[in-house]
Amino acid sequence: EDNPQVEMEDERLEKMRNRFHDEVKRRIKEKEFYIDDLRAQEAGLEQAITDVSNQLRDTPDIVAQIEHVQKEIFYTYSHYDQLLEKLLETVVSQANDSRVSNAKVISEASVSATVAGRMKSVYVIFSILLGITLGVGFGFLLENLDHSMRSADDIENILGVPVLGSIPDSGKSSDKVYRVTKSGSE
Repeated sequence: EDNPQVEMEDERLEKMRNRFHDEVKRRIKEKEFYIDDLRAQEAGLEQAITDVSNQLRDTPDIVAQIEHVQKEIFYTYSHYDQLLEKLLETVVSQANDSRVSNAKVISEASVSATVAGRMKSVYVIFSILLGITLGVGFGFLLENLDHSMRSADDIENILGVPVLGSIPDSGKSSDKVYRVTKSGSE
């Protein structure tokens, strides 16, 4: 306790506690403003209820207005309860969270200037080029994988021996049709 560094740290912690308590009090006052506003609305609604009940005595067609005012009162009470719960949660979470005083903004958030979907033409051009490239590449691949021999030159190149003779493909040998008749003529 006599150490000056310990005393400095104690003073620093006390200042941080005071700043934290001041901030909590400021936020509570801020929330109390909302609560006062809701109370004023509640008083206004109670006056509206009194006015409606007086008018109800005069005219029986006012039941719809009464139901409307009752709904507003219900929503105001539920809103008031939710606000009070949030206020209590905020105070409790701030009291338990020591990181609040250490929080800092490192850099501001920025919005991207580009819009999504503006590059459709680039995608279309890229797709066309990719399709053409893949088609040509697939053609070359099929050509390199085909090892069939189609001519005499292919045989000479692969075997390294000259071709002495070949049998031509007649292909249309069935063009000549012989008809046999009873007389035996063609």
